[in-house]
Amino acid sequence: MLDLVTGPVRQLRTAFAAAALLLSSLGSPALATDATLWNHNGSVMLLLLDGENLSIYYDKPKSGLESIGIGQGTLLFEGTEQPGGFIEGYARLFRNGCEPAEYAVSGTRYDDDVAIELRGAAPVRASGGCDVIDYSGAGPNAKLVFSFIGLAESDDPPAMNAITGEICGWYTILACGQDDSAIASIRDEIGAFDGDIIDTSDEGFSNFRAGFYCLAIGPLGRRDALDLAGEWKGRGRPDAYAKNNCRGQ
Repeated sequence: MLDLVTGPVRQLRTAFAAAALLLSSLGSPALATDATLWNHNGSVMLLLLDGENLSIYYDKPKSGLESIGIGQGTLLFEGTEQPGGFIEGYARLFRNGCEPAEYAVSGTRYDDDVAIELRGAAPVRASGGCDVIDYSGAGPNAKLVFSFIGLAESDDPPAMNAITGEICGWYTILACGQDDSAIASIRDEIGAFDGDIIDTSDEGFSNFRAGFYCLAIGPLGRRDALDLAGEWKGRGRPDAYAKNNCRGQ
């Protein structure tokens, strides 16, 4: 039986860590994360590129993948992209009831950067079990193809929220104060049971002024948050407003 943890994947991950440490020691500036959406076998994927570090997550998994443990924010690939579009890293193979099995893949962007193809020998599991008994360059998991959809717009919050811990998007704010129990009472009084009491000191709400509790509905798209604030003004909350929680926007 192959030892997945101590095999080539471990060596590859160690190389990534060493490269990151070297770049850090040289004072390499961190680049802003580039977020784009891609199609992969009928699922919408979120690709995050931060400097050379590249990760691909499920944003909107196609129907049926939840049965093997895939949901919004599930990591499929993690690695690096070099100038010229060469990509290498490790992908993950899923099976219901099993830990994801990692395997080394590499490939490139092509067709004017609107397609990505990654190849690698994929794990072969024991029949009906989780053990990895071999690797194979044949089969659908040995070739991962992605086609470009477009930019990940903050106005339509993607899976990035679940991935980064940031709660990016627009919120309709109905009340704020420094006493969370008072805000909870307001929620009960006005019947805003679809709202959450957020702590603006949490790292996920970096665009809010820290030190308050707010009754907020979201994350939403910008238009929806503005429209909902208008509705609540007409329902007796004249101070309702829309707030963007996406950093740098």
